Amino acid sequence: MLNKTFNYQAWAAQIGLSHFKVNAPLKELNHFKTGGTAALLAYPQNEAELKLLLKAANADGLPFFILGGGSNVLIGDEGLPYLIINLQEMQLIPQPQTGLYNFAAGTKTSRLAKETAEAGLAGLQTFYGLPGTLGGACYMNARCYGRDIAAGFAAARCFTYTGEEVTINFNPSEWGYKKSPFQGNNLVIVEVYFNLQPSANAALLAEAQSYYDDRVTKGHFAYPSAGSTFKNNPAFGAPSGQIIDSLGLKGFKYGEAMVSPCHANFIVNAGNATSSEILQLIKIVQAKVKMAYGYELEPEVIVKGFSS
Repeated sequence: MLNKTFNYQAWAAQIGLSHFKVNAPLKELNHFKTGGTAALLAYPQNEAELKLLLKAANADGLPFFILGGGSNVLIGDEGLPYLIINLQEMQLIPQPQTGLYNFAAGTKTSRLAKETAEAGLAGLQTFYGLPGTLGGACYMNARCYGRDIAAGFAAARCFTYTGEEVTINFNPSEWGYKKSPFQGNNLVIVEVYFNLQPSANAALLAEAQSYYDDRVTKGHFAYPSAGSTFKNNPAFGAPSGQIIDSLGLKGFKYGEAMVSPCHANFIVNAGNATSSEILQLIKIVQAKVKMAYGYELEPEVIVKGFSS
């Protein structure tokens, strides 16, 4: 049970956190650019500090949420009255093995895609321009231009919510469309190993740039958004964006939330939208598709900090 009078400042100091903020604004830490504040925002600097943080939160019954790049989350306007853990300041020393390369889970996926292409390592180039962090991409099994993150995934080192280390090795039966073994298992991804193959870096860079340019052409970066709002369902016979577009909803607005005029499966912040407006527009689109076709669109976006 959340205690709203809990002294997060004193708790953080007591357990020895080195980098944290209380009542921290979250707007600049998510891609919708909306939402309130976090009661406590912690930036563990290394694995020892992350383990300490998880064990202390578990021992004291403190609710927490792992926030990566904020590319797939909608945070309520009233904020998140608990502990938020951000892994983007945790660094790792690369330890390449034959065909295997390790990366910190808090690494920006797009940066990693570009840097591996520059290094002449094939396998992640389709993800250039994908927002968010590597941990989030693995959690959701991100898919770009016909390739899933799972295609190159070898293993991940994780911590349980009680701070115990576990390794998740690749098992194809545990992966699928928007599905990974990390979902629902109370795991924090710390380090990911990929199978990457040497290739001509000039060709890889050109390929990676073509995917980035395609995203620009399609308006992926025209407005603040979390990317695709709804999952695709093969049983519907068409992608969610095409279904929404068929109802003439491109450009449809609720307050300052809008169905992107560029891509109908993107719900965007068209100016100064609130999170509540974005959530309401998600519900409106769902209702219109349900009425027209009987389809239940499943949101891809993770919603946090709403009372209902």
